[in-house]
Amino acid sequence: MRGEGVRLRGLEPEHTLFLIDGERTVGRMDGTLDLTRWQLDDVERVEIVRGAASALYGSDALGGVINVIPRRGARGWSAEGRATYGYVDRRRSNRRSRFEGGPRTDVDAEGEPIRLPRDEYAGTYDFTGRFGYGGERGSASAFVGYHRLDRFDLDPRNAASNGPRSETWNAGAQASLSVRRTTLRLRTEYQMRDDVSLESMGRVVLERLNRTEQGTVSFGPEIRLRRGTLQLRGAYTHFRDQFLRRVRDGANDREATDTREQLGQMQLRYLHAFSDAHVLTVGYDAFLESLDTPRLDRTGRRARLAPYVQHEWTPSETPYLAIVPGVRVDADSWFGAAVSPKVQVRLDPHERVVLRTSVGRGFRAPDFRELLLSFTENASIGYVVVGNEDLRPETSWSVDGAAELRLSEKVWISATGYWTKVDDLITTDLVEEQDGVSTFTYVNVAAARTRGVETSVRLTPLAGRRGPHGLRLDLGYAFLDADDLGQDRALPGRARHRLSFHARYVHRTAGLQLLWRSQLVGARPFYGDEGRVEAEPYLSLDLRAEKSLGEHLRAFVGADNVLNNGGVYLSARPRTFWAGVAARL
Repeated sequence: MRGEGVRLRGLEPEHTLFLIDGERTVGRMDGTLDLTRWQLDDVERVEIVRGAASALYGSDALGGVINVIPRRGARGWSAEGRATYGYVDRRRSNRRSRFEGGPRTDVDAEGEPIRLPRDEYAGTYDFTGRFGYGGERGSASAFVGYHRLDRFDLDPRNAASNGPRSETWNAGAQASLSVRRTTLRLRTEYQMRDDVSLESMGRVVLERLNRTEQGTVSFGPEIRLRRGTLQLRGAYTHFRDQFLRRVRDGANDREATDTREQLGQMQLRYLHAFSDAHVLTVGYDAFLESLDTPRLDRTGRRARLAPYVQHEWTPSETPYLAIVPGVRVDADSWFGAAVSPKVQVRLDPHERVVLRTSVGRGFRAPDFRELLLSFTENASIGYVVVGNEDLRPETSWSVDGAAELRLSEKVWISATGYWTKVDDLITTDLVEEQDGVSTFTYVNVAAARTRGVETSVRLTPLAGRRGPHGLRLDLGYAFLDADDLGQDRALPGRARHRLSFHARYVHRTAGLQLLWRSQLVGARPFYGDEGRVEAEPYLSLDLRAEKSLGEHLRAFVGADNVLNNGGVYLSARPRTFWAGVAARL
């Protein structure tokens, strides 16, 4: 798996839909969309919808949806800059987490300490700048950023690296113009990232060089009518991935693998309020997607048309009751039609109590890799992988129930229970062995079930907004039971128990903020040639402090992975200390 994805409700990263300002993006590698490709230079907030959401968003939204909302232009002229330097702890001799047990990996066979080259760990760098203008008629802003992360290695006994040296340049701009009841919006963004990592093959050290580029442009009007709003938006995204593996500091022994993915999308949405009790949303999405890479037996092309409708009905205001049914039909040029219904209900029996429940269907269409892959590069070492054009979409049913209780202005409690079953799960299977070469392909043979409970408690023991001090404590516990029903075993890499603790203290008079963030993650199962292996629990800890230095300047320091976790089953960046300044005019 290339990159760092995210799991929601215990499902794989390919079961979570990732959006930028409500628009799909591209560039999944091995099923994972690497979220580290996106920086926070121009992000206003991140919205997370958990549970099946295909009734509104379509394919891939089995586990949930993550929507990144870009920042809009502020009133008047504004300019800001930010610079951060981070120092990776050189004493990171790559011990296992103290919760993970096992032998030390910072010594050689004779017990002598292993010395890492000094250029292996230098630091991390982050520079961003943004300026803009906002007025009554519209706004415009632009940003630029440079980000560098140095390579890290969790096992210095070999030359392989666990994390690449990464350099990212990104820039973008957005503008809006309001004329009477119409607002026109334009957004464009470009990013380029270079990664270099090391791989061991016997006594040979290989370099893995990877350059990714992505450009996006989005444009459309929003028209406010007397009882509704009409939105029309078109977007185009081009993603390019160039990958090369060669002997370290040697000549290229083959051409780079050049992958190009394009996505064009058109979104039409109309929201109409018949009354306070009836609000109707209808929409129509159209997508054209293509993927061209030497690892497919031909260029992949697909088109998808998707009408949907959602009706928010509020039959009662006291107690508040809302019922929201919806359905979407995705017609895909590869697999035909998929119908995704969903019903959501909210009931507020008391002003301090909120109850929610939902039942919905999700699906994920097979990607081009699963349909058309022709990976024969490893035939010399005994296996090849080919695609299967007869794959069916993965489908799911999901049930959620949640309760929120505000005991007082300072105590808030919530609990959520969920159950999800995924059918026709796509996996690889051996189909042929000939002349010492095993041929694998993708098949719909598996099923998975996830179920669990997520609870949280929020405490605000200090005065909050009414006084000079503010303190917020968030405590959470999550239980997850995730099973591979086809093999009758737990899904790998999932912890059944997870505890989290966040604390944020603010002293407004002094302009001081302190943040503590930690998680205790339980044992996780993995499977290999020797059967099941349990990765030991681990505790994570991140710290941050920020101080205002006048009206326009802030300074901050922090430490990530304070306890220096890492090991075979936990690829975490070594303990890093960082500091920086931010200025705003």
